[in-house]
Amino acid sequence: MELKKCPFCGGEAKNEIDMPWRFVQCCQCGTTGPEFYSAAEAESAWNKRYVCDDKNGKALFVGDPVKHCHGTGTLVADMVGGIGIKVHENLTIALTPLESCHIELIEEVKDE
Repeated sequence: MELKKCPFCGGEAKNEIDMPWRFVQCCQCGTTGPEFYSAAEAESAWNKRYVCDDKNGKALFVGDPVKHCHGTGTLVADMVGGIGIKVHENLTIALTPLESCHIELIEEVKDE
């Protein structure tokens, strides 16, 4: 599977192994994707645009609905190395690395 460029710096990415884990890492800035037992799962997660883990340890991807004390919106990653929450079309709240650990995935409520 061809790996997409890093969502933070635009650098090339490669598969890495830290037995028994497989993950993808940016060759330029060192950003890593989530760890899996299979390389295929690690590559898929990277290509979904993994950004970080939420405060509950769930993997977050670009486009996921999230909430934070500063607002609720869609998770974005920019090419400058920041994480943000797009609140609406013209407003994205930039988060520092310390603030990003307080992001929480908004679980979709399914009709029964």
